[in-house]
Amino acid sequence: MRRAFEYLGWTVDCWQEREFISTARSFAGLELFAARARGEDLVLHTMTQGNYPPEIVLNFWRFCRDAGVPTASIHLDRFYGLSSPKDSGPQRCDLPRLHPMFRVDHVFTADGDSDELFARDGVNHHWLPPAVRFDEARDIEPTGEDRGTFDRYAVGFCGARGYHPEHDRAGLVDALAARYGDAFVRVAGDTALGTVRGEALNRMYATVPVWVGDSCFAGSSSRYFSDRFFETWGRGGFLVFPRLNALDDMVGDYPSWTPYEDRDAMFAAIDLWLGQPGAREMARVRIARLVRAEHTYVNRVAEMLDVIGLDYDRLKVVAPIVVRQENDGSFDRTGGDGWPEGPLVDEGRADRLRYEYRLLQKNGTVIHDDGQRGRLTDIEIAHAGARWLDWRWSALAPHRVERRVLHEDEWEPVE
Repeated sequence: MRRAFEYLGWTVDCWQEREFISTARSFAGLELFAARARGEDLVLHTMTQGNYPPEIVLNFWRFCRDAGVPTASIHLDRFYGLSSPKDSGPQRCDLPRLHPMFRVDHVFTADGDSDELFARDGVNHHWLPPAVRFDEARDIEPTGEDRGTFDRYAVGFCGARGYHPEHDRAGLVDALAARYGDAFVRVAGDTALGTVRGEALNRMYATVPVWVGDSCFAGSSSRYFSDRFFETWGRGGFLVFPRLNALDDMVGDYPSWTPYEDRDAMFAAIDLWLGQPGAREMARVRIARLVRAEHTYVNRVAEMLDVIGLDYDRLKVVAPIVVRQENDGSFDRTGGDGWPEGPLVDEGRADRLRYEYRLLQKNGTVIHDDGQRGRLTDIEIAHAGARWLDWRWSALAPHRVERRVLHEDEWEPVE
């Protein structure tokens, strides 16, 4: 989060929670932090669910409001409907009423299903889906050691087995293990492989052909989903994930199954993609490029700043928008998942496709034109289709990114 703010032109003064709590226990210490806050454009609380006296933070929010400094908090998870261990303090579902992170001007969480409950508890809530770190969202070639560890596996799951008993992750993990046996691997802190982070996570994702994800309350209409969706795709992995309408809207068609509880449907989706390495790689590259352009924490910070009403370097968020495929009847859909066996356009016409993009205001006024004219990549060509136009809203509200795929006879002269 800090690096995303800095990338967008902000200077970030980080206060560690322990330092703040230990110092602000006294009125003089609280005054020290209040003085630091008076010169800031925003005070953002990133939640760790630490057990500390809430009055300390509530008093600090009061200082900020008196000084006219906006306050916000972010925790890209959900709270309602979830419990906590009995000895860990307040139940998770009660935190919106009890935790001081919810008493700020703007609260951002990944729970897009509970607006009425947040309003009931007096929380000014904004849905902010999870994302992937922009500085770690890239393909990294696995090492020989990575391949020696993971090449034996065909299917993987990244996460603890018993996390949140409210949904049956343990049953899903056990079903995968029973189905794929020695070809299945689970990676988490409670396994022999341990927790994998950073570049090692990217290399791991790139080595196992198919990863499987789950998500709490993964009904198709839910607007909550796990961060493993964008994490896996953004870091170079291939993920089969429960079908969610919200993700359809964000990335288009993606490898999935529905309903969440239907294990046979899950196995069918996994087996379909295991058997089509070419189509799997095409899908992986397409979705990875879209995630890296539109669903990193740079995009999410831009969305937050738009909501709060603060400025940032907008042009740094502009990125080429990945062309989405469209079924115009020229190719066969396989397995009902909408993915082609091969290219969608005639190879002989590939050199006559080009693209352009520019940033517009809602009224159509062009405020930035990169002047870019160039060849599409092979993957973009494969998903272009014939005479395909793509007009999409981006995270740059109230602006949009306009991206067009043009045939040779539609090119405008470039001076």
